[in-house]
Amino acid sequence: MSSDISEPAAIEHRPRDLFPWVVLAIACAVRATFFVQYCRSPLLGYLRADHVFYVRWARQIAEGDWLGTGVFQQAPLYPYLLGLVMSVVGERPGILLAGQLLVGATSCVLLYGAARRLFGRPTALIAGLLMAVYGPGLYYECLLMKSFLSPALTIAALYGAVRFPDHRRHVWVWIAGFAIGLACLVAENHVLLLLPIGCWLWCRERTIATDWRARLAAPAQLALATAVTLLPSLIRNLVVAGELIVVTSGGGEVFYLAHGPTAQAYYSTPAFVTGNPFLEHEDFRLEAERRLGRKLGYGESSRYWAREGMRSMLADPARTARLAGQKAAILFNDYEVPDGENFTVATRFIAALRWLPTFGWIGGLGALGACLCVSRWRNDRLVLGMAAVHIFTVLLLYNFGRFRLGLMPLWIILAALAITWLAAVVRSPGRRAIASRLLGLGLVVAVSVSMFGPPLGGIPPGHRAGQAISTADLALRQGNTTLAETQFREVLAIYRDFDQRTPKIARLVTTAHLELARLAFGSGDLATVGEHLQIARRLPNRDDVRERVLSDWIEFLEAAQRNRLTVPEIGNYENALADAAKELAALRARQD
Repeated sequence: MSSDISEPAAIEHRPRDLFPWVVLAIACAVRATFFVQYCRSPLLGYLRADHVFYVRWARQIAEGDWLGTGVFQQAPLYPYLLGLVMSVVGERPGILLAGQLLVGATSCVLLYGAARRLFGRPTALIAGLLMAVYGPGLYYECLLMKSFLSPALTIAALYGAVRFPDHRRHVWVWIAGFAIGLACLVAENHVLLLLPIGCWLWCRERTIATDWRARLAAPAQLALATAVTLLPSLIRNLVVAGELIVVTSGGGEVFYLAHGPTAQAYYSTPAFVTGNPFLEHEDFRLEAERRLGRKLGYGESSRYWAREGMRSMLADPARTARLAGQKAAILFNDYEVPDGENFTVATRFIAALRWLPTFGWIGGLGALGACLCVSRWRNDRLVLGMAAVHIFTVLLLYNFGRFRLGLMPLWIILAALAITWLAAVVRSPGRRAIASRLLGLGLVVAVSVSMFGPPLGGIPPGHRAGQAISTADLALRQGNTTLAETQFREVLAIYRDFDQRTPKIARLVTTAHLELARLAFGSGDLATVGEHLQIARRLPNRDDVRERVLSDWIEFLEAAQRNRLTVPEIGNYENALADAAKELAALRARQD
């Protein structure tokens, strides 16, 4: 299979290589088209969950609060970059997102440069173009969220590594190390990139240096550069919070979510966690304190949950292996698993996304490229090793679409390698070549078809409900109340046969009832408003949701009283209003 794949030619230092400019031009053109449509869509300024968390953090930094309080609970690189830019240009989402898209376009050129040194110009051009038009990549680049930094820094680390052998200038090793360190400030799992890149540098040096200490110089400098990049975060956590934590304190919690007794193949929180990014770390800490019967810091809490997760993981190895297999099936599926953001919803409002390739179009080609790399096992081991790091992380934890994003530049290189290998049949039209290409093409088609099928177990109810709520929210921003009402009713239909007293389900169902009540209030249908609010009042919810329910209930009672509307279960409006106001005041006092 590998006999007719040519090795990349030595880098020709020609003054004019137009291909990087072609890649950049196409990447910028696609992103400009997408950005225009994005700015005309209701997605502009639509912030949820983690997005709100990072924007608030960046706003504090822009206002001069550089150190903050407590140990880092979320990765700090993006909010600090965002805060720095906001301090210069102000809180202008359009400018911020345009800058992120420009970073994405530049990354396509760097990917071309790295792939050219590893596999030659044809493969590099295809890889750069695929990266330029990869739909989910554009989507994540246009969110006020850290996700776009993962592929950009993975590409930077790869590019720095492959530049080093050109003239053995160690500055490129340091650039690769700095990129890994910065990537760790996005997600700590990127530290594992030290293994494939360090081993690759060691092997490259082995052909030149005879002394083991000389061969160790490049890998050692790579690790040192990463450590230097992480040192400010470590010092900040130690000085501000008094805890020896390199980046964030949530690693143990994440591990517990992936392997605890209630762990599933998809992200799933135990009953004591809300899933709210503003509250989940505190939820974990309070539960750990309850179990241990003493006060805990966030670092101690994280270590406790890591031990609990490891205990659960080792107690049932068969379950652990089964979860890993299920996560692999989800990872290698076209479905973009949503978190606070939802790619599927975005395609409904941005036409360009519906025409750009997604993972399924590249997945089968990448699988063939990986097979080719295994058969060759020369320069390919760097790309395979880095891809394996990202895959291992997802299998160890769980998958969101944004977690897969860091893998995509590497998978795209593998897909480009497969395309050039398939196209080589034109140069080698022999029977053996044609037969091997047909076999490879069959593999691509089979894998791709499976990737476009439903994800493992179908789309979870929580994902479908979240998608419906996001679609409804965006429809309201467009003034499309008909679509919004349809989507909120879809949430109620999804959970019709579920136990709605479960905290997470109760929160979603309550949200749907509240929004339907507000739509009915706007149309003057007070009877329907009362029906939805009375159901919402009976559902168990945390204080933040309960406050919304009570506020809307009081507003409804006042309107019903003015209109002399008869409401079941309400005998006296004055008493009902007094009781609701008293409960709301007590709830707010408890929150304060």
